[in-house]
Amino acid sequence: MIGLVLGQLLATSLLCLMAILTLDLAHGVTQEMLLTGAGIALIGLLVAGGFVLGARSSSRKAERTCLTCAAARNDRDLEEELANVRSMLRIAERRAQAANMAKQAFVSQLNHDIRTPLNHILGFTDLIKKQTFGTLGDPRYLAYLDDITRSGEVLMNSFGHILELAAIETGQKALNITQVDLRRFEGRLLMEYDEKAKKRGIALSIALPDDVNLSADFNCLHRIVGQLLSNALRFTPRGGEVRLDAFRFNDSIVFRVSDTGVGIAPEQLEMLNLPFAFADYETKSRKPGKGMGLAVSRTLAELSGGELRVDSTLGIGTTVAVQLPMRPLATLPAAKSVQSAPAALVA
Repeated sequence: MIGLVLGQLLATSLLCLMAILTLDLAHGVTQEMLLTGAGIALIGLLVAGGFVLGARSSSRKAERTCLTCAAARNDRDLEEELANVRSMLRIAERRAQAANMAKQAFVSQLNHDIRTPLNHILGFTDLIKKQTFGTLGDPRYLAYLDDITRSGEVLMNSFGHILELAAIETGQKALNITQVDLRRFEGRLLMEYDEKAKKRGIALSIALPDDVNLSADFNCLHRIVGQLLSNALRFTPRGGEVRLDAFRFNDSIVFRVSDTGVGIAPEQLEMLNLPFAFADYETKSRKPGKGMGLAVSRTLAELSGGELRVDSTLGIGTTVAVQLPMRPLATLPAAKSVQSAPAALVA
């Protein structure tokens, strides 16, 4: 019986020795001290008094308490940081909403203050050109009125581009998805642009497929393609050609407008994503409006889940391809939703 007790005591002492040897040196007892005869004797006395196990237990409890306190502090710090971030986000959101509302109000006021007098100018100019209340006399007056009309139309068109870009940016532009009859769309484009092409001495051809079921916002589609045709006619000299065709690629349709016009320099091609990038080029060509018009077409194409690409050679001509998804656009995300057609197809 005594031997069994001594054996248990010895085993306990050895376990305690191993436990103490693993303690941090900050406890004040080094491993070398414990391995001496005095150290072993001390261990025996401590074991007999139950001190070692109690010290080890207290150390573990203290460590757990410290870890718990640290974790609690970390949790509180994280909660405070999250609360601060949420508060900052709410403030930023309110400021963004206020700025957006202010921009909408400004655009609306600008629309009234500029478009109204422009409409008056164009309306009365047309009335005078028709000589409703009597002849003008000198034929030069009619030529001047033509200049006034053209300048007013250019100004109205450019201002319309600015308003449209602002409406898209502020989220006022929404898509109205309907089934588009491409044959009717082709007829409308011919009715609008064929006479303009003939007056400029330009051969215009439009050929759209009739076996494609396209769901799109008709006004948006008309704005995109019509603007590209206007640009092509404006920058193509007399005797040149402008061609519009379309083809299906996977789940998308590609509208392609090609011309034999002045073309675009490589350094200008790199800047096409910017609304006013064509300022210098347009000044030299004396034909304003291409930069903003192209920016509107690109932005509307992206709003519809598509993309716009330009390929051009200075002095030879330009091809602009707009790729749009076939499925209803209202279900598409804001980002591009089409797989880009190979460059060889749109060039």
